[in-house]
Amino acid sequence: MRFGTATRSMPVSDPGPNYRIVALVVSTSLFMQYLDTAALTTALPSMSADFAIPATQMTVVLTAYLISLAVFIPAGGVLAERFGARRMFQLSLVLFLLGAMACAFAPTLPLLVCARLVQGIGGAIMIPVGRLIVLRSSQSGNLLSAMNWLMVPTIIGPLMGPVIGGFIATQWSWRWIFAVHIPVGVLGLILSQRLIPPIRDGVLSRFDWRGMFLAGSGLILLVFGLQAFTEGRAASVGGFSLLLVALVFGRAYVFHARRTPQPLLNLSLLDIPTFRISMIAGSFMRMASTASGFLLPMLFQIGFGLTPAESGVITFASVAGALLSRSASVAIVGWFTTRRVILVATGAAAVAMTALSLMRPGWPIWTSWALLVTVGFLHSLALSVLGAVAYVDIEPQQMSAATAFYSTVQQLTMSFGVSLGVLLLAAQQWLGGGEVAGPAYFQRAFLAVAVVLVIGMLAARRLEAEAGGQLRVGRT
Repeated sequence: MRFGTATRSMPVSDPGPNYRIVALVVSTSLFMQYLDTAALTTALPSMSADFAIPATQMTVVLTAYLISLAVFIPAGGVLAERFGARRMFQLSLVLFLLGAMACAFAPTLPLLVCARLVQGIGGAIMIPVGRLIVLRSSQSGNLLSAMNWLMVPTIIGPLMGPVIGGFIATQWSWRWIFAVHIPVGVLGLILSQRLIPPIRDGVLSRFDWRGMFLAGSGLILLVFGLQAFTEGRAASVGGFSLLLVALVFGRAYVFHARRTPQPLLNLSLLDIPTFRISMIAGSFMRMASTASGFLLPMLFQIGFGLTPAESGVITFASVAGALLSRSASVAIVGWFTTRRVILVATGAAAVAMTALSLMRPGWPIWTSWALLVTVGFLHSLALSVLGAVAYVDIEPQQMSAATAFYSTVQQLTMSFGVSLGVLLLAAQQWLGGGEVAGPAYFQRAFLAVAVVLVIGMLAARRLEAEAGGQLRVGRT
């Protein structure tokens, strides 16, 4: 079945609520997602003990969700055009909640992974649809401010996630983590019905089912191929084979997209320099951020012997730093060019990441907090400004395709980040011939993550000196 092309006469939206209110309502969904990921990352050692498997292999619970996001995100924009953004936003909340409840009662790891896939489908729809709602509700001069308002609860989620996840895993069971989503999701449903105006594009696009098959198959094989490298030398042969097949699907999709008027992922958007460079540089930075977010709880629990609750109290500091950057980024971009902000923040983040390799069990807690706040602030500042720069040269009629493309790559690189963190530990296990035994494994891993940040900084250098100058307008 293909959606036919039809013209709608209804407006995109009426003036409706202030863009800040719309952004905060939409971000209730993102709050759940980021709370979920941060809480589960902290609880991974407890989950691995429950299922009697190594903690590094338990990451399949994270990657299954991220795979589902990456595969189904492109469908979100088309569904929003077809059925309306608000309606699809509400449907995504329902799917996410049903998946979360199934996770809470899953008796085996395979069933837990299946429930995470369902949860990911809901998240895959809400990410591009939610971002589209906020972008359609904002003027260009308010874009950076709108994105910051959108991201505030997505920072609060990870801020609370390590503490909540660690406390629940220590005092009760990790299964209760999924119950936290229910009141937040219900509140999101109520507020979205009352405060989000109906938003729909003027033209219904055809859905690219062939592109969905090619891109989806390639992405699944790519992520599982990388996952296989974390499971030992024997599995690496299979992982390499999966990567080769993924490459075939990827080339087939590129061939298909260049000959399709409305492809699933519009590769022509890469011809826009700000979009292309933001995507490439942001991918390396996001991989580094996600890898460090995975490594820190492992370091504190496996390397330093702390409880999940103690680990969560420390790791939340990095997200506190990220929250501080959200309130400061608009002012900082008003003082300096966006290119300079991105390069300086990323370079300083690489230095701070190197400092993480010096952490020892005997460090005063305030020293760890100060370092993690700095890392979180710099990571978030660079990523938020890069994320806004990506859209400054996008035409209104391209916005839906751009958000779907950018969101897909965003989630895909987050799954790469998890795989990178696991691989950095697994490679040392192979070379050392034993299990992860102490902080030295993590110290070398943080140094490698710092190198990834440097690569992202070098990619961002290709931005023009005045790229994103529009973001310096409307400091509200």
